[in-house]
Amino acid sequence: MSESSHRNAFEAEGKFSDRSYLFSTWTGRIIVLNTILFLLVTLFSQSLFSPPHGILYSFGAREPISLAKGEWWRVLSSMFLHIGVIHFALNNLGLKIVGRFIEQVTGGYWFLAIYIFAGILGNLVSTFVNVSLGIGAGASGAIFGLVGAGLVFEMLAEWKRYKSGGAISIEGDVIDVSPRKKHSFKLIPGPFSFMIILNIALAVGLNIVFSTFLGGSIRIDNANHFGGLLGGILLTSSLLCLRPNRLLAPHKFLGVSIIVLSLLATSVAWLYLAKSHFIKNELINIGLNAKDFREKLGYLSGGIEIDPQDPLPRYYRGIEFLKSRNFNFAKEDLQFVVSFPFFKEKLIELKKILQKQEDFERFSIIKQVLERDSTLQKF
Repeated sequence: MSESSHRNAFEAEGKFSDRSYLFSTWTGRIIVLNTILFLLVTLFSQSLFSPPHGILYSFGAREPISLAKGEWWRVLSSMFLHIGVIHFALNNLGLKIVGRFIEQVTGGYWFLAIYIFAGILGNLVSTFVNVSLGIGAGASGAIFGLVGAGLVFEMLAEWKRYKSGGAISIEGDVIDVSPRKKHSFKLIPGPFSFMIILNIALAVGLNIVFSTFLGGSIRIDNANHFGGLLGGILLTSSLLCLRPNRLLAPHKFLGVSIIVLSLLATSVAWLYLAKSHFIKNELINIGLNAKDFREKLGYLSGGIEIDPQDPLPRYYRGIEFLKSRNFNFAKEDLQFVVSFPFFKEKLIELKKILQKQEDFERFSIIKQVLERDSTLQKF
């Protein structure tokens, strides 16, 4: 039996009924998996609302230093984890509402492809935009991929209706366009476009609330939402090009091209993040611009953890230790970098500046580092 005929059959059998959909559809199976992982995290953390980052990390949450060190499976595993019961409840409620509709229209395999591709793309976009020491988890990028899929159906159906003066109905994998009175084109024709507008408004409002009252300790990952939305739009557009439907004439070459280019671009982004020093350099830059001393040390130490042999983050961390009069730590970092000619020259310049400023305590530390390097070179 083809997937299309199978899909029409299971709808008649009640496959999406409240009793059976949890195990007979991909929407339900993903909700079950999310629930199992949520219960395990809650059990191990003994926290319903705010599980420790260490527990989430051990279950596969996304974290930039680990990604930079090669644990790229976290881009996938983090899609099925949630940070507390509110996060879990909202995402799975959204998945139930949106997922059941999209799976009926696209079929199970295309639904799963859209969900996973959108989730991965959302996590990659988030990693590019939001490099930080925090962890990332949640299905929101994948769910926004489903919203993107619904948006494609919705906007194409609205365009078809506008051109023909028709009404639309969706049954199985077919969107039917029936004649009716002359119709004007609507920019917000249905629930999916409305959900996107609502999300933008909520994101702006909640980010203002969180930054004002919680000091920015909680933030909405809008980059993840955008990446997932883009992934859903791309893959659903290719689906419509490949399969017979009443919204778009088949364009198989275009459909295959969209899939190939989407996968290629995602793979290039994935490999770039994995093989380049992007995450490390971002951590160093954030550390240099941070105002809080502990925050500076955290980001610079993250850069060192990714590449212990890179002298750049060690030099900046050593200077921060020197500024704060943590002289033993400063000497340890600066003695590591002084063997590199570029950084040795910078330390010589710093020594002269400190001498002119009559900052003899810090001057003495730099002098000791340089003299020790000279002694080591003799041997």
